This record gives sequence, structure tokens and C-alpha cells, in this order.
Amino acid sequence: MLVNNAGGTFGHAAAGDLADLAAAREADVRGNVLPAVLLTEALLPRLRRPGGRIVTITSIAALRGPGSYGGAKAALHAWALGLAQEGITVNAVAPGCVPDTESWAGRLTEDLVASRPARVPMTRAGAPAEIAAAVAHLAAPDAGWTNRADPAGRRRHAGGKRLAGHPGRLGCRRSVTGPSRPQRTWPA
Repeated sequence: MLVNNAGGTFGHAAAGDLADLAAAREADVRGNVLPAVLLTEALLPRLRRPGGRIVTITSIAALRGPGSYGGAKAALHAWALGLAQEGITVNAVAPGCVPDTESWAGRLTEDLVASRPARVPMTRAGAPAEIAAAVAHLAAPDAGWTNRADPAGRRRHAGGKRLAGHPGRLGCRRSVTGPSRPQRTWPA
């Protein structure tokens, strides 16, 4: 079992200076993508087959966040979706607002605490224990079938909201064909 849970916002560029802006964007990619990719690649040969598990904690910013932080988290989703192999399940958990974490230190304001939960169906902030419970489920032996998506084919972030813009998500149709499968269309 491997849980990738490292990242944050690393780049803080000065306005107007392209070199600083590039360095800031690169810092976000280095700090969010490389730790997960390099650690996973190093440990991949040691993961049990079948039954190994990889869970990467990303962020809802991967789907609707600004700048290089959101882009770096989106890169983790794309990477995780292409990684499953030989009986190893790979999942990405994308929490929404979980204010009781170090990532919010020094940035949490009353306005932020009040506005962020309105963006998720539960209309409240999440708790670290809830993210841990989702990871524990994905690590459990009876979750061996859950790989990249829930059984109904809808990917969800840890706040439970169905996400738009990807196959099997709201607002997107995709046909799936294969040598042994009839053509089918994902629900809109």
C-alpha cells in the first residue's frame, strides 16, 4: 500500500517578471507532481500483485483550481489514471476544503471558511478523518475492484460531488468500443 500525500503551493512569483513567474510555476509542479511520481516509480516493483494499492491525494483544484497548483494536481489525476497495472489498484482522492490541515496555515480567513463549503454538496468543510476513511476503504481487501473510478463509472472527489468534463461525468458523452464489447454511451 502506498499513499502519496505531499504537496502544497510552493511558487510565489513577483508580478511582471517572467523569469520569477516561470520559477514559481515550476516550483508548484516540482513540489506536487515529482514526489508522488518518483516515490511511486521507486516502490512500484515492491507492490504486491495482485492486491497492491496506490492512492494519491490530489485536490479539487485539479478540476477547478487556478494556476499551476491546480494544473499540478490535474497532472496527478492523469498520471494516476494511466498507472494501474498487473492487479494493482490506483485511485486519486481529490478533497475539497479541509481547513484543519497544515496546507491552510496562515491563509484561512473567516470569509474563506464561510465560502468554500458552499462549493460542495455537503455544504460543510471536510475533516482529515473523512479523507483517511476514504483512503482506508480504497486500501481494504474488499475494494480491489475500485480502480480509477467508482463502480458506476462516475469519478468523485471526497466531498461527493459528481464532476463535470470527463468521461462518465456530468455533461460529457463518450463512446466506448472494444473487440469484445458492444458500443455503449456514457450517461450525460
